[in-house]
Amino acid sequence: MSYSDFCNLLGLGLRAGKYELGSMACEKAAKRGRLFLLLLDESSAPRTIKNYHSLCQENGVELLMMPPGSFQTQTGFAYQVVGVKDEQFAKALIDKMNRP
Repeated sequence: MSYSDFCNLLGLGLRAGKYELGSMACEKAAKRGRLFLLLLDESSAPRTIKNYHSLCQENGVELLMMPPGSFQTQTGFAYQVVGVKDEQFAKALIDKMNRP
């Protein structure tokens, strides 16, 4: 996988409205079963990482750790937590991240 392909897909998702942005929006969407993937910045506090890990396990949401500042760099938004609302788009992001 090319990191630039993954980043391009992140930007496309933002323009397409496929995200929940911020912690409160992501928590609500996950609890209501509306998230398929949660992107979490690796620079988040250990307690935050633990809380979102638990939230994802309880609600069947895939968790993907992002390099520090990557979402902000690619989109211009300074969010630590981003939720993906579209199942096909979440699968595409996971495939891009896992592809060698």
